Amino acid sequence: MRVVIVEDDYLQADWIKNLLLSRLGVADGDVELIATECEFRDRLENFRAHPPSLFVIDVMLRWADATADYRPSPPDVKEEGFFRAGLRCERLLRQARETKRIPVVLYTVLEESELEPGLKSVGTATKYIGKSSADADLVAHINELAARR
Repeated sequence: MRVVIVEDDYLQADWIKNLLLSRLGVADGDVELIATECEFRDRLENFRAHPPSLFVIDVMLRWADATADYRPSPPDVKEEGFFRAGLRCERLLRQARETKRIPVVLYTVLEESELEPGLKSVGTATKYIGKSSADADLVAHINELAARR
């Protein structure tokens, strides 16, 4: 199982990765970490060519890291802000035939009520899980989504 974690907090990303390795038996080389929405968008073509088994995506993501090759954010990012970055990433996956059925876990500190109406438009292969949930809930949802695929 190849899993892509989209999380800009490196402590959270490492925790999720370790959970996948220890509780779900995912191999270390089968977990990819992405820290920004810009990096996610840059890798979309690769995801279409080589679809992963699952995405775990935080909803609040920064656009990009402050580097010498920093790119300004596109209009949709400027309009919606970082509070909806994960929802935009999920929407981009649903637009391509190769990635639209890949399971996505939206894993966030935001409550479901804070994400309306955005959650109403997510794909049927997408699940919301609050970060306040027990890690067993995250594992159970990942197992459920992986089994459906």
